[in-house]
Amino acid sequence: MKRFFYSDGENQFGPFTIEELKEKPIKPDTLIWYQGLEEWTAASDAALIKEELGFVKKPVVELSDEELEQQMQEMIPASIPESKLDGHFKKMPYPWLVESILLTIFCCQPLGIVAIIYAAQVESKFTKGDYEGAKKASDNAALFTKIGLFLTAGFVLFYFIIALGAGM
Repeated sequence: MKRFFYSDGENQFGPFTIEELKEKPIKPDTLIWYQGLEEWTAASDAALIKEELGFVKKPVVELSDEELEQQMQEMIPASIPESKLDGHFKKMPYPWLVESILLTIFCCQPLGIVAIIYAAQVESKFTKGDYEGAKKASDNAALFTKIGLFLTAGFVLFYFIIALGAGM
């Protein structure tokens, strides 16, 4: 039965059996020595024990698209419904939340608030699996955000024209 030694860089410990060595704080870069090695070697490079200590890299497995999709399906938790229509995963519609908040702060509060309400519904509807509802909420948030922006631009232009007329 082989006996193994390890070093923490300052002290040498051992001898140990492989079972005893598994219980020690061995890392991949911990120096190991056993009879048959010419010099101290990193545990991840010591052929005799690297597999026993779990320092062997697992081979990368190539999967087909079908196998990959099947594994992804297994990884999706049951509590999060899929937003899947016609066998394709759908991306969450753009929520327009940042734009609607900026509209509310700087431009048009009534339309901005309505836009925020719709924008806040996008993610919750999407995570519940209601893709169509999320899309409709996103479209409404975009509509109210754009209307508010154009009305604000119109008022600014109107006041600019009035100011030019008053200045003449």
